Amino acid sequence: MDLIPTKNATEPESARALARHELLIEDWLVALHAQAAAGQLSALTVTAYGRWIRPWQAYLKQVEPGQPTPATVERFIISHRIDRSPASANGVLHAIKSCYSWAETQDRYPAIARSVRALRIDLSGPLPILDIHQVAEVARLARHPERRTLSPELSQLGSLRNEALIRCLYAAGVRLVSMVRADVVDCRLEESPPALVHQPKGHRGKDARAHLPPLAADSLRAYLAKRQSLGVDSPALWIGIHPKLGSRMDTKSLRRIIVAGFERAGLVQRGADGHIVNPRIISAQCLRRSATTQVVEHVGIEAGQVFAGHASIDTTRKSYARVNAHRILREASQHLDLPP
Repeated sequence: MDLIPTKNATEPESARALARHELLIEDWLVALHAQAAAGQLSALTVTAYGRWIRPWQAYLKQVEPGQPTPATVERFIISHRIDRSPASANGVLHAIKSCYSWAETQDRYPAIARSVRALRIDLSGPLPILDIHQVAEVARLARHPERRTLSPELSQLGSLRNEALIRCLYAAGVRLVSMVRADVVDCRLEESPPALVHQPKGHRGKDARAHLPPLAADSLRAYLAKRQSLGVDSPALWIGIHPKLGSRMDTKSLRRIIVAGFERAGLVQRGADGHIVNPRIISAQCLRRSATTQVVEHVGIEAGQVFAGHASIDTTRKSYARVNAHRILREASQHLDLPP
């Protein structure tokens, strides 16, 4: 059946089909929000799906209006890959699959993306890590807020926030999304040792606990004390300062703080176009990878698995193997320099 009534019989079929798909996508998003309200999905997942589906809507409007097929989806993913990373294209594909799978259960449209394969992402190449002194330098250099127009009080709050974020992210070894979800009540600084309760990726609730070493806990205490002195009343642990003080920061905002510290430490560079070279190598995930490597080498591979929250120890082994491969190549290069 039609998803919307036809108001104009002379309207081109492609325009009517496009309107039907627009309504289908909007209804799917409403269904996602209902699932999030029922605890079946996280709010962050719904937000990501809403962002990922927009390029597909634009493609239908500009390139292939009408009745999309599996071939339409495949052409779109290939074209989307030209300007984006494979991971970004796969995120969009995942949203399309979710949308049309839902549409099929509603007898509204076939699941046209079911047979479209995701793009291959190489997860076997060597990966660098940071040593503990480099991470400390990043934390120190990230203290400076990006905005120069802040008052001294807000500037100090930003400095304490930035340092606490990096120290806690490294010490806890969690993904950035867990920090986005963190609230002030999740800080158990009165315990011994101090801890941060968090929600790992794929979990429905905050059922994991990360222990914080003394300096990380002290940094977090200083940040929370400064917030309290300024009268900031926000449940979110990591808050924005400008333009709205107390707003919950998202992954993009937290990543910007971390990358700024990396840049000041000379660990990442930007190309002529202003974009970071190899943005996925030295990134927020690099802090987690570096911390996990520290645990593996000082406590053991099993401890590394528990620390990182990997479901399988093979995941920990593969990650460590990629780190080791980078070390081997770096050390080998020192013996291959030709004399003048």
